[in-house]
Amino acid sequence: MRKSLLEALVEKPQRETSGSDTSARFDYQKGWAFCQMLRRHMEQADYLVAFEFHDDVVFLTPSAAPTRAEFFQVKTSSSASPRKLAGLLSRPKNSNSILGKMFLNFDGLLSEHELQVILVSNIAFEFAGNDISATELPTSLRTKIIEKLKDEISGFAEDQGNFAKGLKAIRDGGKISQHELEILEPVLQAGHAAAHRGWAPTREQLATILDTVEGLLHRLLVLPKLAEELEEAVPSRGGPKTKQVATLPNIKAKIDAAPKDLRAVYDDLAGRLKALGDDVSVHPQKHYIAFRRRRNFASVQIYNRKKVVRLYLNLDPDEVKVSGLAVRDVRQLGHFGTGDVEITIHTKKDVEMAGSLLKASYDAS
Repeated sequence: MRKSLLEALVEKPQRETSGSDTSARFDYQKGWAFCQMLRRHMEQADYLVAFEFHDDVVFLTPSAAPTRAEFFQVKTSSSASPRKLAGLLSRPKNSNSILGKMFLNFDGLLSEHELQVILVSNIAFEFAGNDISATELPTSLRTKIIEKLKDEISGFAEDQGNFAKGLKAIRDGGKISQHELEILEPVLQAGHAAAHRGWAPTREQLATILDTVEGLLHRLLVLPKLAEELEEAVPSRGGPKTKQVATLPNIKAKIDAAPKDLRAVYDDLAGRLKALGDDVSVHPQKHYIAFRRRRNFASVQIYNRKKVVRLYLNLDPDEVKVSGLAVRDVRQLGHFGTGDVEITIHTKKDVEMAGSLLKASYDAS
């Protein structure tokens, strides 16, 4: 069962507790936190605040059942000199650096909740005098920080959390349900444990992980296309009798059963693809025809009931600029064959209009 953010924070061992015993020394920290609380009250924000709990100050939102945490590390200095990056990355007696301690807040929490770590200082940094995000730092400084943290924290990566955020984006886009996301959470945690904490799954656990991922991929990528193929094979109610193919047709059977006009469109497209060069070879698969040079540069499917031919090309969708054609970016969609650009073709005129794209995909292969 998925833990709440509060439950996870309470159960997670704190990396240090000395701060709570010496809180009287941190007047700046308390004053800063009080100002933050006033600002949030004025904004009518719904939040909880904790002191010396996993970090100097932690703000949690919303208050009833927090899903977001902001961890603040508050540093003070009596010197007027800017705070140097080297001081943030130094590791006294092989303990964690200031930035290393901050990133340890992500461990065990990042996959399920929205977290942010912020460093606060009463003096300017040598690389910034105002508020600045890590993504806004000069590349040289970012690279230095990343390399240092990789040495300090096993499995550290700049894009920590992106996979979890990607899953949530897929859920929010309606591709998977909340229930499926919860099923995937243990798989994600297993990946973190294997990558960062030296955990090795048993053969049975590995089989569970693979079955879970395979089941999701099958539902997202394979079943939609098989359902589309099934729709093609089932005769329409009350429609005219056409040449039928037993069970689910393969691509050759579908081409043979295609209406005369659609077959002419397919033959025109196939002829143009083969005419691109003497090195073009044709490889019929179960669900599509592959046209190959050094690698596949075009995959063709035919849909008799919809009376369309679908063409997939190995091109960058961001670079395809064409009008008058039904072109779609399918980088995030499942389909048979290879190629990130889908073109839906209805007529020979569409085939002619796609000529430059066919040539571009051929040249790139």
